[in-house]
Parts: sequence; structure tokens; C-alpha cells
Amino acid sequence: MSDDEDTSVLIDGKTETKLTPIYKAPNIPHSPPKVDQNVSVFTVRNHCIVLSTTVAILSGFEFGYDLGICSYLVPNVKNVLQLTCQEEHMIGISWIFGALLASVLGGLLVDGFGRKWAIVCSTTLMIIGSVLTAITSSYTMLLIGRLMGGFSGALCTVAQCVYAAEISQEHHRGRLVTIYQLGAALGFLTPTLANVACNIPWQVMVWIPVGPALIQISIVTIFLSESPHFKLLQMSQSFDTKRYSCAVGSSWETVFLALGLVFFQQFTGRFAVLRYAHGLFAVLGVCPETVATVTTITFSFVKVCAICLCICVIDRLGRRPALILGGTCMMTSLALIGVLCAMEEGHALGLLRPGVCDDHTPLPTGDGLHYSSGTGLAPMLPTGAPPPFPLLPTPVPLVAPHNCEEEDIPTPSNLPPSLQYLALFTMLCYEVAYSFSLGPVTWLLLVEIFPAAVRGKSVSMVCTLYWLADLLVGATLVHVVHAFTLGGAFLMYSVMCLNAIIFVFLFIPETRAKSLHLIAQELKNMSSKNRMFQNLQALPCLSKNEWLQQKSMQYRQVAHSVAESAVI
Repeated sequence: MSDDEDTSVLIDGKTETKLTPIYKAPNIPHSPPKVDQNVSVFTVRNHCIVLSTTVAILSGFEFGYDLGICSYLVPNVKNVLQLTCQEEHMIGISWIFGALLASVLGGLLVDGFGRKWAIVCSTTLMIIGSVLTAITSSYTMLLIGRLMGGFSGALCTVAQCVYAAEISQEHHRGRLVTIYQLGAALGFLTPTLANVACNIPWQVMVWIPVGPALIQISIVTIFLSESPHFKLLQMSQSFDTKRYSCAVGSSWETVFLALGLVFFQQFTGRFAVLRYAHGLFAVLGVCPETVATVTTITFSFVKVCAICLCICVIDRLGRRPALILGGTCMMTSLALIGVLCAMEEGHALGLLRPGVCDDHTPLPTGDGLHYSSGTGLAPMLPTGAPPPFPLLPTPVPLVAPHNCEEEDIPTPSNLPPSLQYLALFTMLCYEVAYSFSLGPVTWLLLVEIFPAAVRGKSVSMVCTLYWLADLLVGATLVHVVHAFTLGGAFLMYSVMCLNAIIFVFLFIPETRAKSLHLIAQELKNMSSKNRMFQNLQALPCLSKNEWLQQKSMQYRQVAHSVAESAVI
């Protein structure tokens, strides 16, 4: 019998050979659609990816630029508006307050109105804030402009990273999310280079990000569609948020992973390294008038190179290996810096001692409350690592002194020149390791581990705690140094890096080449304890441990019996 007759017999459950004639369609040769072997990158899907990448770079550039321009804005505006020292301080930290406000409210906007329109809203606010800053005629107008700049920057960070993660394929998600951080690093570096090369008036510098913002709004509104994950959530009429509020068996376990990553991102010595580098450049002969500029350019350039390396390998290497490799390099670098600092007499406390504004009551020490002695300059703002949330710009001093006599300069180091250069090289190695691993990969994981239904709210909540931790690190650094000495502080941060490595190895899941839906399912079906036992079994010395095998099997059975439904 023919294949069609065999199929008919199997369907009818009969064995007779006498069958009803089966109508056969005319045998018309069917040619498959022709596929152009030389497919351009500007196909339908690749065209969307190219536009999304462009939007990510522009968004990051606007965020980093608006943050970095503060160092040149306040010194130029203070004479025009006759600002007091307290008003300068408020202008400096108003950006941070705006970012905190956006982190609190941003999740509601991203999950309520959609990722696409949250990006449009944040970019519009950035344009308004830049215009208010450029045409400012009063302290109040300038303060509102900076608040809007911080609000738009933090909101765009959450919306853009979530959007990039949800529209990208699993094999390229790491690159598309991380490229936002490359734009932020370039944006933070641009004001410094523009000021050094061209000495552009501050009004013109404030107008610069308006052009990229208009291009970004045009691309997003005309060419890009809403995230498919958000569309699915909108189509669900009987949507129960509580059902999707967990990603690791319970929401608290997911939050535990996220907060652990953010904690180690902030408390592994990044801020101390940048502050110490500022003084070390002065010790090595850089004039204090330009030491902040030299530090910014050097570390920002290294940061850009490290992020480019991360973009190239993150989807091949994986998230866990990148974090463990980078954490190991950070731990080694901090330990070496701590030993070198301990070799100096007096522990080099002068490198981190802030000055005090003459016409203002001394405020608590810390990076967010730093003034150049006798000048009333704006504070040096803690800018964290961008961020999130995507990787935030390098937290270097945002205000350069007017002359050599106005800055609290450390005395020459007792280390020989060779060890001084070794310390500088070690700090650059730390910057490379941080910008390659813990900086960008943290925020990549944050947008991957949370379910789509609460992804915007969850990432926004973590960003709120990130900014608070950033302020805490800046406010307590000097006290930590005075309590443990500079060398002891770096050794303590080295131990924190070791704890970060252990935390990543035991609890952080690998998300490379997995869809967001699959990641959420795996996190729901496997508890943190089960993951810990399985990761311990990966160690050669524990691979055949019977107790670990029994515990791993026990938790795996419990997890699978509880997990009955998938997570969006």
C-alpha cells in the first residue's frame, strides 16, 4: 500500500485492504522560499536590533553626560547666581535626590505604562531639565533642572535595560543590555574631554545632550514597538501579580540574590580606589589643578575599554565565570594596594582627608559632602558603578580645584617611585576587573532573574537601595579609613571581594543562552539551598560527597513537587 493508505488504516484502526478512495491533491511542485545567502544586517529583526542598540547607546550617553557635567556646571554658575556654599551643595546632590525619586516611582511607570513609553517619558524629562539648566536665571530653576535630570537618568536606566533584555534573543541579550553602560561611560567622559580640548562655555555644554535625546525619541516612537513581554502581560485579563512575584520559590529569595549582588557591587572598595587614585596622581607629580581631570580621563578610558571587552565575551563566557574571574582580580588588586599602603608611614590618611568650606559650618565628612578648602566648590558626588543599574559612571571627584593652593594635597609618599607606579598599575587593574565583571554583570543579572510581571518594580526597588548604599559608602569612607587605616581598609575590601566570590559561586545562577521564561522557571523550580548543594558538587574535592548528593536530590524533589505552573 501507499503511504497514504497506510496512514488511513492506522487512523481507522482497520486491517481491510479495501479502502475508500482518498482524494489526492494535484502534485504541484512546491518550491521553498528563496533565501538570500548574502543577508544584510538590516533584515526585519536585525533592523530592530540595530535601532535598539542605537537607542541604548544614546540613552546611556545622555545619562552619563548629564551626571558628568555637574563638575563644570556648578563652578561656572555659582558666580552668576551668587550661590552660597549650602546652595552649591544642594545643587550637587539634587541629581542624586532625583535619581532616588525615580527609583521609587520608576517601577510603577515601567510596569504600568510600558517599557517603550517609559523611555520616551524619561527622555522628554531630560530635555526639559537640560533646557531649564541652560536658561537658568535663579537658584530654584537650576535646582529643578538638576532634579529632573537625575529623575530622567534613573528612570531611563531601568526602562532601557528592561526593554533591551526583553526584546533581545538569549544569545545576544548580554551584549544589548551591557551596551547601555558603554554609552554611560562615554557620556561621563565627554564633558571632561570637551572642557579640556575646546573650553566650551557651560551653556553650550548643557545643550549638547538635547540633540541625541531628540534622535532617541524619534527612533523609539516611530520604529520600535513595545516589549513582547509587556504585550503578553497586557493581554492577560485575569492577571494575578502575586502568582508571578517569585523567581526562586519565594520573592524573598529573589530579592536576596539581587540585594547580595548590589551590596557587593558597592562594598568592594571601588570608591576607596578612586579616592586613593586621586591623591596618588598628585603624589606622582600631577598638578593638583588638573589632578581630578587626569584621574577622570585615565579611569574612564580604562573603564570604556573594559566594558568593550565585557560586551565581546559576556555571551560566550557566561555571567558566573565573569563575576568569579573579575572578583578574583579585584581581591588580589585590593590586597596588594593594602600592603603597599601599610608600608607607608602615617597610613596616607591625608589622601582621603576632605577640606571644609570657609563660609559654611563643617558638615559630616564623606564624599557627598566634600568641599575644596576655602573655595566653596560643589561637593564631589558619589556616582557608584552605571547601573543598572546599568553600570554607572566612574565615581571620581566631580570638582577640580581652581589652583594648587586651594586643594588639600597629601604629602609625598614614603614609598619609592617604583612602588608608587605599581600601586597605580594595581588600581588600574582593579578598575578593569570591576568594569568587566561586577559593574555591568550585576545589572545584567538583575533584569534577567526577576519575572516579567514585576521586573520593572523589582529592578527599580533594587536601584533605590543601590543609591542609598552609594551615599552611605561616600559618607563613611573617611571614618572607615581612620578606624582601620588606609591599608587596613583596602584589606577589608579585599575580604569583601572574597565573600562576593563565595556568594556568586554558591547562589547565583547561570543565565547565559537562556530565555527569560526559562530562567524564571528554573529559579522557581530550584531553591537556593538546592543550587548551593549542586554548586558545591562542582568542586573536585566534593564531587563525590554522598551527603551533598543526598541533600541535592532531596531539595530537587521538594522543589519539583511544589512547582506546578510556569512563570511568565
